[in-house]
Amino acid sequence: FVEKGYIADGKHTLYKEMMLLPKSKIPKEEIPEVTNPGYTLTGWANNATWDAWDFDNDILTEGIQLYPVWKLDPANYTLSADKTHIHTEEGGSATLKTEFTQHAAANVSYEWQWYKDGKKVAEGTGNDSLTITEPGEYKVIVIATDGKLKSDPVEKTITIAKADEKHAGSEWKSDAKDHWKECVECKEKMNTAAHTFSDWM
Repeated sequence: FVEKGYIADGKHTLYKEMMLLPKSKIPKEEIPEVTNPGYTLTGWANNATWDAWDFDNDILTEGIQLYPVWKLDPANYTLSADKTHIHTEEGGSATLKTEFTQHAAANVSYEWQWYKDGKKVAEGTGNDSLTITEPGEYKVIVIATDGKLKSDPVEKTITIAKADEKHAGSEWKSDAKDHWKECVECKEKMNTAAHTFSDWM
């Protein structure tokens, strides 16, 4: 049981060495436990042929090396929106964003596919967010890759509703220059005005 591409050069890992009789099977209880952060072990393969080894049926006819077959773990992320409603008649918009938990494997990047009501609207390797101007059901599919392996896709959906009219909340918000109220549905600014001396008396 060796690292893929094993050469006895001190740079490749030898997990376990066994001596077995010809025409015998490799006992399952002798399979070593191996781990690789960010990956899941899916089986073992012949280092010479790359064929998967069937421990239930394959018979040894000569000395072989078996290497672990790894699968990259899927992305762990959340999908959120800065607004739950959009005022379509007034040029409203919202931003959908994916945020990730750091992957346990090294040098992992991500691929995104964005859909609106089942139709693809964007894809690529730098699309961690999407600005939208229409209500609907939005879906994102994310695949992790380490440059060689790709993970299973992870899909998440979010629905953005249409806001018919703006309704100001009761609370005033402010910065150093202006004060305003926010629409209770889309969170856009309403009744914005510059500060005057009487505002703060």
